[in-house]
Amino acid sequence: MNCASNPFKSVPPARQDVVVQFPVAGGGSSGMNHVLVIAYFDSLGRVVSVPRHHATRAKVIIDNARYGEHKPTVDVDVVVHFANNDFDGDSFGLALALADKLARYGVAGQTGRVVATGVIGPQGEVTAVGAFPTKVTYLERVLKSGDLFVYPTHNTTEVAIEGALQRLRHRGVVLRSVEYLAQVRDLWNQSAQQLSTEEENTMVERIGPITETKAFEQLGILVLDGSGSMSELGSGGQPKAEEVNQAVRGLMSRLRNSRQRENFYLAVVTYDHQVHKGRLTPTPITQVDDTADYNPLKGHGGETAIGDALEGAYEVAEAFLNGQSTVSRSVVIVIMSDGHNNRGKNPVEVAERIKQSGKRITVCAAGYGRDQGLDELTLKRLVSEPQGYQFTRNPDALRDFFEASISQVRS
Repeated sequence: MNCASNPFKSVPPARQDVVVQFPVAGGGSSGMNHVLVIAYFDSLGRVVSVPRHHATRAKVIIDNARYGEHKPTVDVDVVVHFANNDFDGDSFGLALALADKLARYGVAGQTGRVVATGVIGPQGEVTAVGAFPTKVTYLERVLKSGDLFVYPTHNTTEVAIEGALQRLRHRGVVLRSVEYLAQVRDLWNQSAQQLSTEEENTMVERIGPITETKAFEQLGILVLDGSGSMSELGSGGQPKAEEVNQAVRGLMSRLRNSRQRENFYLAVVTYDHQVHKGRLTPTPITQVDDTADYNPLKGHGGETAIGDALEGAYEVAEAFLNGQSTVSRSVVIVIMSDGHNNRGKNPVEVAERIKQSGKRITVCAAGYGRDQGLDELTLKRLVSEPQGYQFTRNPDALRDFFEASISQVRS
């Protein structure tokens, strides 16, 4: 990044330059391009000067990226240059949007180079790009420890990139998957930009309410059915267990990008007729790996012991609540199944014991993937509140239910 950070100066410099790189793929090859944005702080006509071939698209992207901003910074004039003008498509949008933000607001702290790919929508939403596996494979060859790679959350469901993303993370590359540009606003000088009401409401709608300080700690425990029936195909044409895996990773990505992430922990318990309590032990959201494999069939594939799984989650919850902390702690258990209990303890009795314990534990439940053979009556009897149950066949809806259940602060 070719830029200087001046977050505490009362008078900004006359101009500031920022470079953000973006991968390109096409014609059987891939490589790296970059966008240079020069911000002129003494010129407030909201003029965007761009090479002719990309002028129309670039101006729309910058206008979308500035959604919700306030005067005078929203009106700062910029000049845009590309290292190579010979490229097509809109996947450079996220790189351009980031360069525009960083040039006008200043960089928050020191970073390595910034690389980004993503399509920018009308309110700053970031959507999927094409040839993502090819781009990630290329980046695996060139990115180094300390580099930052920002990319669309919508691309993280592509199985082909799982290994490459994990290797990049292990190398020390910082990975940020986003659905909205504002989810990485910590990269620029936040004291210079306050979110508008419209932008704040849009973010809260997608990633939950915002808390500024760590006043509580809440653990979400996902209890995932790994019985044999989870190998059947779901609504999206993949095994239901893989759809659940994608829902879990999508949840992690959202929570990792939330401003309330410091308050939350996540754990994963998987089960068939046996319970694996340590699939993911209670881990701060900031440290979870949203590229790991959480497919509940791993190590399972037998019958369905919902009561035993709930009992195992209760043990995890008690250990968390009894752990040392200077703030209030609470737990939300979300148990998911596509069938009915046919082994082990009575799940309703286990749930009643949890509810009567007097501890800060809330139980939610999700029926997933099919209505035939699903014991909804029992699942509904497990929950602490009537709205704590949902049935869905869609992995995105399952992810949203996980998020709504876990991110609601419990007293």
